[in-house]
Amino acid sequence: MIGTASGTVEEALRLGLQLLRDKPGLAALQAREILAASPGNADAYRLLGAALRRAIVARLVRAGAKAGASSSARRSRCSASA
Repeated sequence: MIGTASGTVEEALRLGLQLLRDKPGLAALQAREILAASPGNADAYRLLGAALRRAIVARLVRAGAKAGASSSARRSRCSASA
């Protein structure tokens, strides 16, 4: 588990799943820690895949929101100039 070397793989996976929704980057880190202690653990690979997908989607959503806000600001400035 993150920050400690104690606990079971099952507990570490449970923590990773809890992190998955709100902190996918930490869930990915947790999965990597599990894999370091238990190479080939299929559940840890599934957790890692899910965490990386969620992290990528979150990053794309943030980038899209920034682009949309930037585009809106530009349109507002252009229409104010006209």
